[in-house]
Amino acid sequence: MWNSSWPAVAVRFGGIYGPGRTRLMDSVRDGAAVLSGGPPVYTNRIHRDDCVRVLEHLLHLPDPEPLYLAVDNDPAPLDEVLRWLAAQLGVPEPPRVPQAPLKPGAETRRDAASRMRASKRCRNARLRATGFALRYPSYRDGYAALIPDA
Repeated sequence: MWNSSWPAVAVRFGGIYGPGRTRLMDSVRDGAAVLSGGPPVYTNRIHRDDCVRVLEHLLHLPDPEPLYLAVDNDPAPLDEVLRWLAAQLGVPEPPRVPQAPLKPGAETRRDAASRMRASKRCRNARLRATGFALRYPSYRDGYAALIPDA
């Protein structure tokens, strides 16, 4: 634990998206996104506006915890997010890239292991227990606000 007279709170944000942060949405729209082969890779997201609201909320807590995870309420497989975005944007679903069989020691084995280590379903229960409510509780709510006529 810190031995300081200055109070500190760490906030770990999930994948931030929102106005000016539309890389994933743009990759679906441009046809660059692909669905992965193999087991689902989970992603945790949070809208930019909720990030700001989280920080403001925590600044006003009388006795905050030392660490919070700031993610929406819906960790989801990345492929699910990509398919949903394609449907909302009215573009073809990203193509599925077949999972190549892995040979012992192959570079792709390391890549796959790294991808699976990043596949986490984070929970925001501690943050919500403080009374915080997300404006965009799922990726569907947040991205819908970014897509005209969604």
